[in-house]
Amino acid sequence: MVIVYRHACNKDVKNAILEDILKLGKEAGLKSFEQVRDIALHPEMFSVQNGLLTPTLKAKRAELRSHFRKQIDELYAKIKM
Repeated sequence: MVIVYRHACNKDVKNAILEDILKLGKEAGLKSFEQVRDIALHPEMFSVQNGLLTPTLKAKRAELRSHFRKQIDELYAKIKM
């Protein structure tokens, strides 16, 4: 069974999640430079089948970095310092 989370990958959901993350960061006493600046949502769960998880369900960091390189670069490019 394939579950697609495309409906959850919209701007309203993204903003709600980011607001919650920022709120939790403030409550934890994080400084502004320690706060999450932006996030990217992905419409498909990570799995062994799509090569993003190991058979023991651990993240394959190198594969994740390679798979999401474009999105990671875009997120860093948006950071205003």
